[in-house]
Amino acid sequence: MKRRNFLASVGGLLAVPSISLAKLKAAIENETRSNNYRQLCKKFGWPEPKVSGEGGYSGEGGKLYSCQPVLTPEVAAKLITQEEHIHPSTRVYPTDILRAFAENIRKGTWDTQPVTGPIEFDETCKLYEGKSILAACVLSDTPVCVYVRFGIPRSPAGFYV
Repeated sequence: MKRRNFLASVGGLLAVPSISLAKLKAAIENETRSNNYRQLCKKFGWPEPKVSGEGGYSGEGGKLYSCQPVLTPEVAAKLITQEEHIHPSTRVYPTDILRAFAENIRKGTWDTQPVTGPIEFDETCKLYEGKSILAACVLSDTPVCVYVRFGIPRSPAGFYV
């Protein structure tokens, strides 16, 4: 009876007694991740992320969240200089391309989708993709509207899928 009371207190997930332990664990993990994404957005003054899909690229489990904040040069600088936010595999474009990106941001002709895609964070809130747009935002010293996704899954080998 104690176990049932504990599980029922975790968001009312035991409304159906036949819920599997795996589903319960996945629901708790998804809720924890979404809280982490909300905290990161709050820290940088971004809108709260909303569920934008399930399964990610791999079709496995978790939910994807997204938001469209205005990225300021100050926030961009924090994200690219604080190791806690960067995944080791994140790459950056060459300097001449970054200057071209920065010029497009200054002119107001930046379009995230065709060139570099969204800024993406993995399931642990580490920056996975988007270091170049962050660097270009800092170089341009101009705020820019971007598309941000959270919850990009990794394969068991540690690579992103």
